[in-house]
Amino acid sequence: VDRSYGEPNARLKEWVELHRVANDPKIWKKSDTKSGIKVSRAQFGDRNSCDQIKIEGVVNASVELLYTFLQQASQAGGKLDYPFRQQEVLEECEDEPAGHVFFNQYSVPWPRISQRDICCTCAWIPQSVSPPEVGPSCGVVLYSVEHSAKPRRKEVFRVRLDASGIFLKHHPAENGDVVTYMTAVIQINTLTSLQRMLRGAYRSGLLKLGLRSGFEHIVEQVENYQRIINGH
Repeated sequence: VDRSYGEPNARLKEWVELHRVANDPKIWKKSDTKSGIKVSRAQFGDRNSCDQIKIEGVVNASVELLYTFLQQASQAGGKLDYPFRQQEVLEECEDEPAGHVFFNQYSVPWPRISQRDICCTCAWIPQSVSPPEVGPSCGVVLYSVEHSAKPRRKEVFRVRLDASGIFLKHHPAENGDVVTYMTAVIQINTLTSLQRMLRGAYRSGLLKLGLRSGFEHIVEQVENYQRIINGH
């Protein structure tokens, strides 16, 4: 992985790639929908490829409110901060779309599985800078980069993340309500035995169940956030 994380165009390029992957029907070979939440995956490739998973559905909130909620909830202490806890910010990227490069290390809670770390760019993309080719859209994109402050270590496996994230689009509702269609895409290679375990968990249905629960958790938190905003 060798990406120019300091260039705004690099962040927009990955944002466009996120949409391309999500909207390419040739990628998503297996999918099922329950309770209005659709979970899809690509055919699992060889051990060097990223596993591709997509979760999508309708959220009963405006794009603007949901975007603000996701930004706030992913901050330290927020409702959705788990992937970013104890992250070390290596560099701020201030040009629009703004972002930052961060490093994190994870201890896997299973025996005989090595530690993992990750070094990636995270960029929030407002509708005002989203390129025309993806249409009106906003959200967040994350992707692996190399950074001189955190070279790879032999004893730790470095997770690879291709263009992943969440994008939000206005969705027409039959009853006239303002709702959002939210799509989340994960393209990840966790490497070796951990990769095999995650593939097995998906095939068994456990990972799909967890992904749906995660989506439902976001919907629930957004509803609570909306009630607070409206003073209820």
